[in-house]
Amino acid sequence: MSPTQLAILEALQNAAQKAGLSSFALVSEYLGYLPFGVYMWVEIGNDSNVDREFPSGWNREDIEALVHHGHALHVRRQVFDAQGFDSREDYELLSLARGPSDDEEG
Repeated sequence: MSPTQLAILEALQNAAQKAGLSSFALVSEYLGYLPFGVYMWVEIGNDSNVDREFPSGWNREDIEALVHHGHALHVRRQVFDAQGFDSREDYELLSLARGPSDDEEG
């Protein structure tokens, strides 16, 4: 995985643990006119600013890499417009970060 993808995974794990959840959503929305493009963000629970902790330049392919490497499971995709720009993709985070106390057990 790339350094960007590792940073995204860590940010997702931290936000998921803080929220007490293991699911997240990748949401995209198109305003419908130029010069504005498609906006994309990540939500966990009520927090719709999870991606503020992501490195700049991240994209959908970075989230797909988490699925490819076994850190997340793509659960479903909902499309809200004919062009497919307005959508919500739900994921289950399969690997949560382990704290120092977890390493000491066992």
